[in-house]
Amino acid sequence: MRRPRAIAVALATVTAVTAAGCDLPRLPDAVHPEVTDYTKRHPIVVTPQIESVDIAVARSGPARDQAYMETTRFLREYKRATSGPLYISLPGHDHGASNLVRTAVQREGIPTERVKWNTKGALGSVTLSYDRIAAVGPVCGNWQEDVTRNPDRVPYPDFGCSQQRAIAAMAANPTDLAYPARETPRFGAERPGAPKASNGAGASAAAAGGSDPGGAGGGTPTSAAPTPP
Repeated sequence: MRRPRAIAVALATVTAVTAAGCDLPRLPDAVHPEVTDYTKRHPIVVTPQIESVDIAVARSGPARDQAYMETTRFLREYKRATSGPLYISLPGHDHGASNLVRTAVQREGIPTERVKWNTKGALGSVTLSYDRIAAVGPVCGNWQEDVTRNPDRVPYPDFGCSQQRAIAAMAANPTDLAYPARETPRFGAERPGAPKASNGAGASAAAAGGSDPGGAGGGTPTSAAPTPP
């Protein structure tokens, strides 16, 4: 009689522990996605930004060549980033700097209607700027919680942050993170008709070869007897 009683007590204990585990407080449905979804905890912000650079233009020598290369590099980044206006502020009464920038703009093929010229008082430096859409990643490094003890089984605060930051840095077109790009026609639009055209061409060639005795698809070639002189 003692053995069944011990078994009954053990089963009751297991049942009580299981029920207690099931009665653990749950996160509210409204809070659950904000805590467990790393895309919501560490969002990527798509926002307009101003890209600007100040380039010191020397009158001659290697420093002038370096200024031209920096101007060209910035203009190429502008062409990749946006199709909006390009703002250029030239130093007053410095025709050398003006000629350098105008030459770089012309060689890069930037349309003249995009360039907005301006004159500033500072001498020897050129300011180039443009507005673009940028993807700003989250700030990572929150390791304040003890990740070895997690009774609520909730992802730690920094979970997924580095991945979101990497996606923001690698996005070639940040607007793709906000809304899908416009659909373009597929390259194989005429692909379904290609086999028919190929078969038709083959059949025509076979028919032409069959009607020509000397063709590749004809029978044994024959030659007419030479006419004696």
